[in-house]
Amino acid sequence: MTYLDERIFLRNGTEKTWEVLLDAGSVRLQGEAGRRFYCGLFDSPTYRRARAISLLRFPFPFGSDRTVFERTYDLPQSGRYYVVVRVGTWNPPGAEVHVLLGPEGYW
Repeated sequence: MTYLDERIFLRNGTEKTWEVLLDAGSVRLQGEAGRRFYCGLFDSPTYRRARAISLLRFPFPFGSDRTVFERTYDLPQSGRYYVVVRVGTWNPPGAEVHVLLGPEGYW
């Protein structure tokens, strides 16, 4: 079962956020693009704190952008989570990003 399977084009300096309801357990987030991008999965409190710091752009750590992103998250509780993808300002004209989120071991 895939929770999220999206292929989107983001202009440089723009981002996309998906709100997803997930059960506790392990999930895998993957992303791939022809240019560098930022990607992450955040629980609701972490997402809200980050948005309070920066309303314009999600504050990913500088230098954490890449062309391929793969990470397993162990979710301690069921609830609302946010997948955030952003293409950096220095990557004109932008990038098509393929984002997958699903249970660990699904792919």
